[in-house]
Amino acid sequence: KLDAVEVEASRALEHTDDGEPSLSSALMLSHLAVANYSTARYSAFATIIERLEPIILALPFTEVLSPAFDHVINHHMIHEKGVESTRMLIDTLAARATANRDLNSLAKATLADSTLHFNCGDMEMSRELAKHALDIVLKTGERTLHFSCLLRLAEVGSVAGDLNAAQVYAMLGLDVLAEERGNNAVLPSLMAAILLGAGQAEHAGELLQNALISANLPINWRQHSLFWLARAQLAAGEKAASAATCRTALSMGKPAFIPYLTLALFRSMLAGFLATLDAALDDPAAFRTTCDELRQSHAHFAAPEFQFWHLQPAVPDELPRLLLNEPFAGALSDGWQWIASQEGATLATGNGLHIATAEACDLWHLNFRAPRLVKEVQGDFAIEATCRRAEGGALPMGGLCLWGSTADFVRLDTGAMGESEVTFAGSIANKDRFIGRGRLVGDTICLRLERKGDRVRGLCRTDGGAWFLVGEADWSWSGVLLAGPFVAGLVDRTAYPGAAPKGGALTIESVRIWQA
Repeated sequence: KLDAVEVEASRALEHTDDGEPSLSSALMLSHLAVANYSTARYSAFATIIERLEPIILALPFTEVLSPAFDHVINHHMIHEKGVESTRMLIDTLAARATANRDLNSLAKATLADSTLHFNCGDMEMSRELAKHALDIVLKTGERTLHFSCLLRLAEVGSVAGDLNAAQVYAMLGLDVLAEERGNNAVLPSLMAAILLGAGQAEHAGELLQNALISANLPINWRQHSLFWLARAQLAAGEKAASAATCRTALSMGKPAFIPYLTLALFRSMLAGFLATLDAALDDPAAFRTTCDELRQSHAHFAAPEFQFWHLQPAVPDELPRLLLNEPFAGALSDGWQWIASQEGATLATGNGLHIATAEACDLWHLNFRAPRLVKEVQGDFAIEATCRRAEGGALPMGGLCLWGSTADFVRLDTGAMGESEVTFAGSIANKDRFIGRGRLVGDTICLRLERKGDRVRGLCRTDGGAWFLVGEADWSWSGVLLAGPFVAGLVDRTAYPGAAPKGGALTIESVRIWQA
């Protein structure tokens, strides 16, 4: 009924918005925010937030303003990626809730603080804050907040590698939903994703099938359930069913995660569907044909989220000067910088470069904890790394990055969205950007990033094989640029169901840098 909410709120706003801050205008704008956010109309949502924020800050606080604070906090955290402004708003909500003795709003502020730490990769603090919020809502009896706290604790357990805790909290969340009537069917799907990540593919599949029975789900919410169902089917070995589920979902409309439901763990629903479909078909030619059919048959893919859906044959740029040929046989040569903010990250050389990191480290959104070994590069250049799985059982997740700042960087890596999955993504002008993906099966792969003027390209190949283009994009960064290998530890366990908590690791056999 989101369309009806939008119509009624717009009509009411015409009669209440006289230019002065009022509780009525704040409530109507809050309803409009829900309608636009829930249907992935984020530009309209941002415009509404610009009107809503000064109103709620100017008004005396009451509990009914708490949802409006949620929307403004989500906008600053997720869309603006403003850690400091998000912190200010969370502290403001907490202070006003405390002054009003409003425990539910205080729990919301605490849970928002947990979300901020989660997105920044601090699972320990996120867990503590979520537990504190849960303690509060157990006293107030607010059921929606109760579920939200359990969901956060389940998510933290999954990302931190505590799969037992993830499963326990997911089941508790399902119990809370079972006691309530009229809950949106997407909520059990969120817990189903956690159970899938904990290795409970069959149970997850049942929950997702039940959620899809609901006739009231908007298309993009239905796509959430179909996405995790396709992954559950793939995990169960039902490849044909998984491929069919992907096709069904992609034919419905342009897929997009709802960020306030799924956090920064899930980067691109389109890329996730394509990766799942590619693995389910396990036939590059059939996959390319399917991609062509989808793009030709459905108008919503006339301007997709990103253009590069599969690998394409490519020829690397020829650059005349080989500046570096580093086999990592001994001590590091001059100029390398080791950046590792997370405890537990390790680096070793000798028979290649070995980098390992703990769970939850990444280079994405607000999480910049992934360790990296970088050196300054200038002008037009190319950097290439030969990578293979490290010993010890950690997932091979990592590759190459070009680092300008937390607002401007790109990464070309393997493993983040599934086994044999190569992705090219980053942040350009402070906007998260997914550029391209493809499937490349091989024990040893070569990754190559090229920058020519304001253009960056990502390429890959198996060791000794032909080169493929993963994607390319405009990037006008003009500051100091650092380039080199990195390793991530943030595991999307819907792509790796039941994966042991061993973090990420990679062996880089060599790094070479050319310059014009």
